[in-house]
Amino acid sequence: MTSAPGYAVAPLGRRAAAWIFDTGIGVLLGSGLVLAAGGIDDLKVIAHLLSFKSVGGPTGRALTAAANPLDPQLSALKPILAIVVLLTVITLATIAYRVSTTDKWGAGVGKALLGLRVVVDDPEQHDLAPPGWARSWRRWVVPQVPGLIPLPATGLLAYLPALRDQRRRGLHDRAAGTIVVDVRVPCPPIDRPAHAAVPPRDEYFVSIGTPR
Repeated sequence: MTSAPGYAVAPLGRRAAAWIFDTGIGVLLGSGLVLAAGGIDDLKVIAHLLSFKSVGGPTGRALTAAANPLDPQLSALKPILAIVVLLTVITLATIAYRVSTTDKWGAGVGKALLGLRVVVDDPEQHDLAPPGWARSWRRWVVPQVPGLIPLPATGLLAYLPALRDQRRRGLHDRAAGTIVVDVRVPCPPIDRPAHAAVPPRDEYFVSIGTPR
């Protein structure tokens, strides 16, 4: 018999807390940037756009005027350019943070503080290696696809399968071949015959509270 390490699957509550922490920090930093560069009116426009995926008020009327095929008023777009630039900076910063931290360490600040880590969903890897660039990129992109639906909070649809999955994987984890584990919860080694080189995934990644 040989022993293989087991790792506890991260609980959804702590994963949600880590996501809220990172998102909250991002919102604070992004809001500060917009206030410093544009002002409160630009902040209101961007907040409404990100929350409801629509633009109203003077900015919405300016877009409507500029898009009028009979009498396009392109000059109305000038105030909107600053918002586009700010949104671009915020988006690039978000991608850089989410993807690079997962790539290098398997965790952003929120996950690291709460003892969580994204790892490759592969029993042959015993060292909890970070998932790397390609997997981290896929893991970030997948929730953005339903997020394009013009309704609030549609990006969260990618996470719903984790509620029923034994190993708490959302669509983003399945697409990337990753899983989130709780590095604070020790799991006893899994004994198996010497000829069984690789344990099944449902034995390698053990749900919290499940004795093995």
